[in-house]
Amino acid sequence: MEEDKLLELVKNSLANLNKKEKYAIAFSGGIDSTVLAKVMLDMGFSVRGYVVGMKNAHDIQQAKKSAMEIGLSLKIIEISEKEVDESMKI
Repeated sequence: MEEDKLLELVKNSLANLNKKEKYAIAFSGGIDSTVLAKVMLDMGFSVRGYVVGMKNAHDIQQAKKSAMEIGLSLKIIEISEKEVDESMKI
């Protein structure tokens, strides 16, 4: 199956990482970050997800839901509209 091949490729790409280290993932709760986090957790890595967004943003809600489903520790970093506006100034 194609899924088995994809899983094998992901696992092979992680095989040389040190399991004694801690890893951070930019975690949106989408398919790519969720699959990566789940595979790493299943392989015994210490992983924490990080999501950034404004309060009640879709990305934060999706990240919370997906993290809970796979057992991922999630750090939520809420930013204000003012912070977004200020970061856009040149």
